[in-house]
Amino acid sequence: MRVPITRSVQRIITAIHEAPEPMTALAICRVTGRWSGTVYPALDRLERAGWIRGGPHPTRDGARVYHLTYLGQIRAGLEPSTTPE
Repeated sequence: MRVPITRSVQRIITAIHEAPEPMTALAICRVTGRWSGTVYPALDRLERAGWIRGGPHPTRDGARVYHLTYLGQIRAGLEPSTTPE
C-alpha cells in the first residue's frame, strides 16, 4: 500500500519516532496539533501499510498505543532505531 507523505503524516511519524514509548492516538493529536479526524485515518492507513504497529495500552482499557516499525522508519527516511521485525 502506498502512503503519501503529507505534512500531517510526517508530523505523526515524527511524533511516534521521537516518543520515548509507544503513544496513544490522543497523545499524537496533542503533540502534532492535528485533529482526531486527521490522525485516526492516517494511523489506520499507516498501520495497514505496515509502517506502524498498534496494540492495546498496558493500563488503559480500550486505548491503543502505536509505535513505528522498522519498515516505517525506512519508508519515512528516518535512521532506524529498531531492528527488522
